[in-house]
Amino acid sequence: MAMQASALLARLLIAHRGEDYARAWRRSFAPRIRAASLYAHLAMNDAARIAALGLLGAVPSLIALGARLSGKLASALAPSA
Repeated sequence: MAMQASALLARLLIAHRGEDYARAWRRSFAPRIRAASLYAHLAMNDAARIAALGLLGAVPSLIALGARLSGKLASALAPSA
């Protein structure tokens, strides 16, 4: 994430749009931070952890779906602004 954030900043600075960095950072990384927080809370709850492990064992493609929905698979180098 740090490499993606630095690539985002560099792209905005080169385009003389450094003031847009905070908004672009939130748009790019806030979903991942929220998803990580949710996963951490689920992992700390015994019942939720057992249910999640069972579900992910039965449907492993949910891991990729979760990554996609959280923005994990989005490239920082792809123009988004």
